[in-house]
Amino acid sequence: MNIRRPLHSEMEEVIVAHDEITGFHAVIAIHSTLLGPAVCGTRFRHYHNEQEALEDATKTAPQATNRAALANIPFGGASAAVFCRAGEEDKRAQFFRSFGKLIDTLEGQVIATEDLGCNMEDVNNIKNSTPFCCGGSNGGPGDSAYFTALGVLRSIEACVRHVYKTNSLQDVKVAVLGVGRVGFQLCEMLHIAGVKLYVADIFSEHVQRAQEELGAKVIRPREIIEQKVDVISPCAIGSLLDDSTIPRLNCKIIAGSSNNQLVKPYRHARMIHNRELIYAPDFAVNAGALYTNACEIDNHDASYSTILVNGIHDTIDRILQNSDKENIPTYDIAMKMVKDKLRRYKARKITQYL
Repeated sequence: MNIRRPLHSEMEEVIVAHDEITGFHAVIAIHSTLLGPAVCGTRFRHYHNEQEALEDATKTAPQATNRAALANIPFGGASAAVFCRAGEEDKRAQFFRSFGKLIDTLEGQVIATEDLGCNMEDVNNIKNSTPFCCGGSNGGPGDSAYFTALGVLRSIEACVRHVYKTNSLQDVKVAVLGVGRVGFQLCEMLHIAGVKLYVADIFSEHVQRAQEELGAKVIRPREIIEQKVDVISPCAIGSLLDDSTIPRLNCKIIAGSSNNQLVKPYRHARMIHNRELIYAPDFAVNAGALYTNACEIDNHDASYSTILVNGIHDTIDRILQNSDKENIPTYDIAMKMVKDKLRRYKARKITQYL
């Protein structure tokens, strides 16, 4: 296996691995290990080339750092991209075992877990090659997608309470974009809470299931931005909110599990704020899986993980209140909280060496 470490100005380290014999090809972007080992969400997608994978990993890695800092968890942030090319699907298990070997060479600096396109069986294969991995079918407190969905639910509850002054979601209209593992479990929770559900997904079987089992109304993915609802919950690929989509929003609240929802974070957070809409920062909303990772590492059970995830409600509430008080976007408030935490921790570590 050929391993390179190209320099990147915004990352602590970037690792590129390629095995010409097996076809294994992966990128790991380590953003920060200041707070502790970097939890590394592993993405499995059809990348056209190495540069595309590198851009995906380096864009996502800072969010992992932000998520851990805001969640008050002693982890850093990283992101990995494992290539999946057409015709190589039968090598999936082999690729993830190879990825596990790559993670093992980092000796605990990085702890792998699942992300977009990666499933429990993939994590099981990573674990076959390294102990530095969380999740999988035997992963501590349970299905991380469930806890991610629970965190989104608590975030929506906090936002609805802030906007409508009610603790009930009865008859609140929520449009969920992406009804996969996280999105569908969120829809189940919302359905129980009495929400009027709207769903959109590029996979027809996903929306059909939500329609048949939960009575959700199906809408086209490209029409979700203009759907007249109370809440839009992006639970698919990010980059939904930009110069063209934000002016067309027809909701009051955006709160979902997708990473990197804002194409240009500070600019687009300001646009949303100026429209007097509520944006729950994605790295605050989707911390549920990170809490399960922490619980697995520290041998806590599902009940403790649930307590931690329920606390996301209070985090979102604090962000919203400070946003109102200072009249600045919620994203700016969340980033200020993250930077303050990292600055204090860095100062303490420097003091230790003096």
